[in-house]
Amino acid sequence: MASDVPDRSVRVLSTKYDGSPHYDYEARFVDHDRSLLRLYVPVGTTMTSYRGVFPTRVAFTALFFTDGDRWYNCYHNHWTGPRASIESYANVSLPAAFDGETVRWVDLDLDVLVRRTGGASIVDHDEFLEHRERFAYPDALARRAADTAAELLALARERRAPFDRESHLAPGAPGEHAMEIVPLDDRWRALARESWVERWGSARVASRGQLHELGALPGFAAIEDGTLAGVATYRVADHECEVVTIESMREGISGGTQLLEAVVDAARAAGCRRAWLVTTNDNAAAIRFYQRRGWRLVALHRGAVDAARATLKPEIPLLGDDDIPIRDELEFELTLDPRP
Repeated sequence: MASDVPDRSVRVLSTKYDGSPHYDYEARFVDHDRSLLRLYVPVGTTMTSYRGVFPTRVAFTALFFTDGDRWYNCYHNHWTGPRASIESYANVSLPAAFDGETVRWVDLDLDVLVRRTGGASIVDHDEFLEHRERFAYPDALARRAADTAAELLALARERRAPFDRESHLAPGAPGEHAMEIVPLDDRWRALARESWVERWGSARVASRGQLHELGALPGFAAIEDGTLAGVATYRVADHECEVVTIESMREGISGGTQLLEAVVDAARAAGCRRAWLVTTNDNAAAIRFYQRRGWRLVALHRGAVDAARATLKPEIPLLGDDDIPIRDELEFELTLDPRP
């Protein structure tokens, strides 16, 4: 895709209230109408921050308000990386200043996060309280920051400006092929069923002594270039969420992280305190995948697959990856803090 984003660079420089470094990176200028400065940040942009130096994993459009009145800035993702479940992110800050080459702003810790799968929340409140004391925020400034965060949360829940994402994305911004995570509707469920039957012998899955009909479960689909790239299903019961299935439909396509995040977001929105799942003893790739994303191995259910094969689902194969006998279930969990 040819880019309509001008070839002009703007430095973004932010600090904390005491002047210590926060973020420093280069962005592409899109436009500036005296009050709104719009920038585009491609995938792979080098960011220097208080957390270290790293490349961005998602492309985004950044909005800075230079009229001296609005105490925030806002970022809208372009769905080009593994953080695609995050739709928008607003920082509460002192008003931004732009001199034509550098935009400068002071971070006040409180942020409002909007996820694509629904829900908005204020985050980093603990950091705000810590820095209010450490940096001696004036009372008036602290009140203005808290009021701004509350106002942003109300706007985010209604997708009102600055959270009307589609109207702000940089036109023609270059990026990778977009992958979207969407609720599993009848169209994608029918395509997923073909994969379930091919992979597992039916559209049924056994876990912890129960047989689940996948066609009846809620879930999410990963869509790339208009085709089904991956799917996840889940069920909520007793304030817990079980991730029943998660899989990639296409060789070389990475959508597992986004799908897992979407299910976790749905679990939080449902008020769940715990998400859990089981995988089989032969599935070394899945065991690595979950542990690398913060899930804890909490139980080994010896012989659970043997029992399911005998009583619930005889089509479960005897051998799995690397011809390892499939006998046991490994249970992983993630403790959740439900968000508004």
